[in-house]
Amino acid sequence: IALRREGIDLVHALAFAGPLAISIPWIATVYDLSFVRYPQSFNRVNRLYLTWAVRQSVRRANRVIAISESTKRDLVQMFGAKADRVSVVYCGVDPAFMRQRHQTDLMEFCQRRNLPEKMILHVGTIEPRKNIPFLVRAFTVLKRDPRHASLRLIIAGRRGWLYGESERARARSPARDHIIRWGAVDPDDRRLLYTGSSAFVYP
Repeated sequence: IALRREGIDLVHALAFAGPLAISIPWIATVYDLSFVRYPQSFNRVNRLYLTWAVRQSVRRANRVIAISESTKRDLVQMFGAKADRVSVVYCGVDPAFMRQRHQTDLMEFCQRRNLPEKMILHVGTIEPRKNIPFLVRAFTVLKRDPRHASLRLIIAGRRGWLYGESERARARSPARDHIIRWGAVDPDDRRLLYTGSSAFVYP
């Protein structure tokens, strides 16, 4: 009803699923099929919903966008998508991340937040599929080398499904005093965190 009222000609559904009833052309973007490949990393309700949503999109959308060749291949093999109706379009970059940050802004941010000069950054919802315990173990090994004495690990992101094991891994680590747990990050802080980090890790 809203689409008709606004006179919309084309809908781009940005998260797997489109409207159940629609009389105009629409496109759906599918990011990955981790909920099929790694079902243990999702709760049952989300897994069932995403499976249903992708099946509907593959069957009904005028075009499906996959963000990688791997996702396109999975859509064809697992959901029977027609290869010629799936286009690979890589993710873009927010222009804010392309601008050079002024060194003074960065220094003020690090001082205000009491951040170290050298830091490894992870950003993402804290849930099993992000594999935070593995990241903590790897960082713990790295910290045994005296050359990395000043290095810190920042784990930023809100708590998600089954976050407990990630929190326990950090608490058990001998390097726990060098691991900074940061909750949800506002956009400007996130840009400064990326800029100020030595590396970004996404296991």
